Amino acid sequence: MDGARNHLRWRPGQWQHVIFSDESRFLLYRIDDRIRVRRQQYEAYNDDCIVPRAQAEGGGIILWGAFHHCRKCDLHIIDGNLDHYQYQEIPEEMLLPFARLTFGHNFVYQDDNTRPHSVRTVVNFMETEGIEHMKWPAVSTDLTPIENIWSEVTRTMDASANQPTNLAELRQEVIDAWQALSLQTLAILIDSMP
Repeated sequence: MDGARNHLRWRPGQWQHVIFSDESRFLLYRIDDRIRVRRQQYEAYNDDCIVPRAQAEGGGIILWGAFHHCRKCDLHIIDGNLDHYQYQEIPEEMLLPFARLTFGHNFVYQDDNTRPHSVRTVVNFMETEGIEHMKWPAVSTDLTPIENIWSEVTRTMDASANQPTNLAELRQEVIDAWQALSLQTLAILIDSMP
């Protein structure tokens, strides 16, 4: 919680220069949804009492995204599981062009401090580029506003009439939901940080 205490007195203008980032996994068929069906014993195999499942729940995708007070970057699709080899390209190819477009060198970068984010090569790159890295406690998802963004993306996808049936459709559905996020939503989240 030292990270939260260090920023307790930050004003809204200071939070407006923070770029929040995170990765999120989206599954083709969510395994955490529970569906309860009340039925009679003789109805066990009726079509309306059965939910089809795909092997391994159909797979999923992992995406990296970032946003600040008035913009969001393009999503970066991560192949397989995120490791430090894949993460190394994100600061250079995604973060810096996005950040420097709005802020030049005057920004603070926040990530969730997981192992791929804190390996020596990534830390060295950040230091070499002069990127101020916000100290953030690992596994503190309730404190970062990008978790609200991922929730909004999920809600938008859930409300869509066209549910994806394969990974390509899922990828496009997530990208469309991300792009549909309003700038007002981003500003409200950042302004709520104090």
